[in-house]
Amino acid sequence: MNEWNPNEALLPEGWEEGADLFAPPAEEAAEETAPEAAAEEAEETAPPERDYAAEVALLRRIWPDFKEMPEEVAQMAAEGESLVAAYAVWQGREHLKEAQTLRAENAALKQNANAALHAPVRGVKGSAKQKISDFERGFESVM
Repeated sequence: MNEWNPNEALLPEGWEEGADLFAPPAEEAAEETAPEAAAEEAEETAPPERDYAAEVALLRRIWPDFKEMPEEVAQMAAEGESLVAAYAVWQGREHLKEAQTLRAENAALKQNANAALHAPVRGVKGSAKQKISDFERGFESVM
């Protein structure tokens, strides 16, 4: 029995080091299908007609505030994506846009607050009249 070496790659049986693990084995790649067989297979694997009403119902159950289908979602659904997945992707993009806007606004507010903190104080004059109490007037009269 061979001992396992942690520095040695483990490969499935029949594979050699450097072989493409994601390519089909040579026997499968060599098989050619006739054009009729390929057309027949395409017909068999054609997706069944979609039930958009059920997808919209599920979409409304997940997002009760859903009112209008965005154009991007409709386009993704036309390309074969489910409505729920397409709406989730769209909503994620919208949240990212909103987050970027809020980050920019927050950065501007922080910068303004920092600038206000370090700015010199304006409008303060030392000659402002202060109310003098009767007690202080008594001292001023003696002097």
